[in-house]
Amino acid sequence: MQLVGRIKRDLARDLPLKRLFQLTTIETMASALAADPLVNTRSDDIAAMFDVLNEVEFAHE
Repeated sequence: MQLVGRIKRDLARDLPLKRLFQLTTIETMASALAADPLVNTRSDDIAAMFDVLNEVEFAHE
C-alpha cells in the first residue's frame, strides 16, 4: 500500500493494488506506468518513476 500511495502522490498516477502484484520488477512497474497514455514519457519522468520505486524497494531491506 505504501508504494501505491507514493506512486499516486509523487507521480500523480493510480496503480491498482492488484496490478502492483502483477508487476514483479521495478522495470516492469516503470514500463507499465510509462505506457499509460496520460503519462508524459520524458526521460526525467521515467527517471522519477525509477527513483520512487527504488526508494520503496530499498526501504524494505
